[in-house]
Amino acid sequence: MELDKNKDVKALLRKHGYEIYVFCEENNNKKVSLIFPRRKEKPVCDSFSIDYEAYEGSKESFPGLYTLVEGYEKNFTLCPKYAIKELVFSNIEILCKYMLYDTSLVLFYFGEKEVEESVFWKKAMSLKLNKEEKNKQKRISEIMSEVRSSGFGKIQEDLSLDLDISDAYSAIKSSYTEKEEQ
Repeated sequence: MELDKNKDVKALLRKHGYEIYVFCEENNNKKVSLIFPRRKEKPVCDSFSIDYEAYEGSKESFPGLYTLVEGYEKNFTLCPKYAIKELVFSNIEILCKYMLYDTSLVLFYFGEKEVEESVFWKKAMSLKLNKEEKNKQKRISEIMSEVRSSGFGKIQEDLSLDLDISDAYSAIKSSYTEKEEQ
């Protein structure tokens, strides 16, 4: 069993009510909530929550992700089904970076139980994907892992074109650039 290197830090954050957590209900794995506590240091902010809800699309509409900020600011991002989980993951990472919060300290809850991040993402945002979509989901995750370490570049963009996942790559990239411009 892998030891959590940040266990003491997480306990301290919990004690002082300054934990950021990601939550998914067991009976609705297509919805994930991100909860930020009130922040007293720069960037100062009140506590807030963001709900992400996957929309798998239909014959009349395209799939994507609904984002609801504090229950009133609702946005929809067109995104292939296979990239929705990566879009949520990336958005959480962007917000943590903006709030100067180390993503390794984020707590993950599936239902009432705290779980490891890897366990959480196996269960949350689990959409029905065919074999081709599962392969594309794996590829976009690999590309975004590279982006997280070296940034967006021509190599990743060309690779997304070659792998026929440029629509997913573009949706996620635009999410990053929108947050950076704010």
